[in-house]
Amino acid sequence: MLLFFHGYQSSNKTDKFKVIRDTKRCVTVDYDSMSYKEVKEYYSSLSVFPTMLVGHSLGGYWALLLSIEYGIPCVLVNPSLSPKILPDYPSIDLRRMNNDSVPRIAYLELGDEVLDMHQVRHSLNPYMKVRVSKGGHHRVENLEMINNCIEELKRYEAIG
Repeated sequence: MLLFFHGYQSSNKTDKFKVIRDTKRCVTVDYDSMSYKEVKEYYSSLSVFPTMLVGHSLGGYWALLLSIEYGIPCVLVNPSLSPKILPDYPSIDLRRMNNDSVPRIAYLELGDEVLDMHQVRHSLNPYMKVRVSKGGHHRVENLEMINNCIEELKRYEAIG
């Protein structure tokens, strides 16, 4: 089962979640009403045992953080690596991915008007596969790339 993490001020109604064809689950979280610690405790306490994590924007932050912590493969879609919206969120220490064999793929649309995907690309490139579209926007123009990345990650896991 795949666990999807929605972005800031979003929900399980987002088209990024709806487009995913796999068996999936998404829990809506009001990030504004919870501290970093509360969100982390909440996500860690879910009685769900996903085989893959997928996250968009702030949800990409959580998917990557939990992927690193629990060794679960993940797909990131225009992820926020250093959320500035919420004051107590630390940047993710990407060096924690050094020498781990957990497969991860990021899909970035460089036309994102909210987050600097050029910087995200530069930051993630040493640690995972990065798929890039020169256009697009923060809400994600090419939604089918989410499924393509999920399928690619599944193939990688089957081979690895």
